[in-house]
Amino acid sequence: AIVRWTSALVPIIAAIVLWRVWHKWRRAGPSGRRALLPLMVAVPFLTGGVEAGEPTIVRLDRDHSDMVRRALGDVEGLTYLAPGQYSRPAAAIQQLRQLVVEGVDAGAERVRVVGDMPHPGVGVPWDWWCRYEATVNYALRDVPLWGLCPYDTRITPDYVLADAVATHPFLATTDGRHLVNDRYDRAAEVFT
Repeated sequence: AIVRWTSALVPIIAAIVLWRVWHKWRRAGPSGRRALLPLMVAVPFLTGGVEAGEPTIVRLDRDHSDMVRRALGDVEGLTYLAPGQYSRPAAAIQQLRQLVVEGVDAGAERVRVVGDMPHPGVGVPWDWWCRYEATVNYALRDVPLWGLCPYDTRITPDYVLADAVATHPFLATTDGRHLVNDRYDRAAEVFT
């Protein structure tokens, strides 16, 4: 049988998946628990986008993308981009802008994206991507984009995490809240 997914089913599925994640969380050791954090933050964010009728995009590495796909499936309004789409910061900004323009042209008021950032923990130099994180809010200030950048603290170097905190005006929590980041450095928008 073919089941047509609707946004009405997503909260039920997400709740089941989050329960399964919580069950795994309780059984996992500390490093296993940290591995589940991106899913615990991304699923509510993505589910909220689908429920709001916003084009919602997943641009994660293969492992994280597979976890999200197992959690939510192929739901209408949710688009999975192939891993490795971020080859250069300027191309990533251009791609994000194009995705938002396409969404708005189709009638959306806002587009959501969840995406991993390349960094030394996954074998990529950080300098370019630090500049990307510092400028993306400024470069895309004129388009209705809500982005979520999960960082896996098991493999992300401390200096990258510090840069990530300094370059994000809001921080997401595992309980679904998005808090104003008092450590955000607006001067980073004009990164030198």
